[in-house]
Amino acid sequence: MLQALKEFKDHKATKDLKDRKVTKDLKDRKVTKDLRVFKDRKATKGLRVFKDRKVTKDLKESKDRKVTKDLRAFKDHKVLKAL
Repeated sequence: MLQALKEFKDHKATKDLKDRKVTKDLKDRKVTKDLRVFKDRKATKGLRVFKDRKVTKDLKESKDRKVTKDLRAFKDHKVLKAL
């Protein structure tokens, strides 16, 4: 009888430890890893891509092509016309 109770207790304890460990592992590793992956890769990658490529590309294109082209055309035209 005592042996059976001891085995039951041991089994229950190890089961609780396993359950706790599993949920702890799931919480600590999977969830935070997923969140970290989501934060680090997806969000920052998205933001980086957005910042580096889209916005700066748009600004570069806007500055380099449109503005300088307009200024060049404006300067050249105005100066040549004035001369």
